[in-house]
Amino acid sequence: MDKKEEFFIKETQEHVDNVRRFIDIINTRLKTRGVLHDYSKFRNPEKEIFIEMTPKLKNAKYPSDEYDGFLKEMKVALKHHYEHNRHHPEFFEKGLEDMNIIDLIELFCDWKAATLRHKDGNLNKSIDEGEKRFGLSPQIAQIFRNSIELFESNGDKLEGINIKEPVIEVYHKDLERYGESLFRSVCPKCEEGLLLVGRDLKTFVLQEYDHCVLCGQQYKYLDIQKLRKAEGNEHGITNKEI
Repeated sequence: MDKKEEFFIKETQEHVDNVRRFIDIINTRLKTRGVLHDYSKFRNPEKEIFIEMTPKLKNAKYPSDEYDGFLKEMKVALKHHYEHNRHHPEFFEKGLEDMNIIDLIELFCDWKAATLRHKDGNLNKSIDEGEKRFGLSPQIAQIFRNSIELFESNGDKLEGINIKEPVIEVYHKDLERYGESLFRSVCPKCEEGLLLVGRDLKTFVLQEYDHCVLCGQQYKYLDIQKLRKAEGNEHGITNKEI
């Protein structure tokens, strides 16, 4: 490996590590939001009012005049709730404009969860209402609509499900590649997650053991030496070579 290639690998790996670090920051903040979501509803003045109104809200159509009427009856509780929960646009002086990406993701998940509490719940309809009520921009509204399918996949059921399963021995050359990548492969166990082929952070050598980023299944590459050798081929790596 010449110095240019070594520099490229080092710089690229550092970039990948930084992206992972920032994603971990987002993940940690989102998980914290999940734990604390709507916690203020468990204490007054919210609690006593929500105890009375929750059954009524559940049986009301959204949107509807009846639903809006119930919200007016809950004015005191909602004022307190909005003041203590920043996933609501009402928390901010400028509404959506003042929210950050964590606030928006929690808001989107809140809308999805709310649809499950109504017989006619529909996330597309909630997004339409968000455009009218909060001035949700067309771009953000479309991103929300593009994200609805995330709730419809079974990824949440697969997350970490195989993490404690025995290590599976495989040949990297036999795995199905993901997209145009010569390294990223589709996990043969869950068929939805990816195997990325990790590197040693100091030497950048491809690692023998790998795991699915979704289901957690661990793998051992029986042809890791051939994979490492192929990476050093000056003519590039081909699927046949690995």
